[in-house]
Amino acid sequence: MTLVLSATAGSVLSARHASRHALTRWNVGEEAADDIVLMVDELVTNAVQHGCGPMWLRLSVHRAHTLICEVGDSSKELPRPHRADPSAESGRGLLLVEALSDIFGVRATRTGKVVWFSHRVKA
Repeated sequence: MTLVLSATAGSVLSARHASRHALTRWNVGEEAADDIVLMVDELVTNAVQHGCGPMWLRLSVHRAHTLICEVGDSSKELPRPHRADPSAESGRGLLLVEALSDIFGVRATRTGKVVWFSHRVKA
């Protein structure tokens, strides 16, 4: 599933709905789907708040029953998980993705970056 996104808050809602729909279609269990939708929400929110240019979301399930989520944008700035100040209202999203995913990463591309995670799903 691939979804083209705009740099608006509405894209976060669209990404959650499209992800939930795809996960349901792929018979991903409810608990795993809840975690995945939360992580999608975090990555798309980061792209909208800190990224620029064309943005996209891609979800795919591979033969090894591993879901891969990728969120791309045109910013060359690579995000890093960091400890937020306890009084801060934001800044914990990537730590959450890192904790819930099996593997989490960021890679630079010719046109920007891709932030991604993998999560094992039951067949």
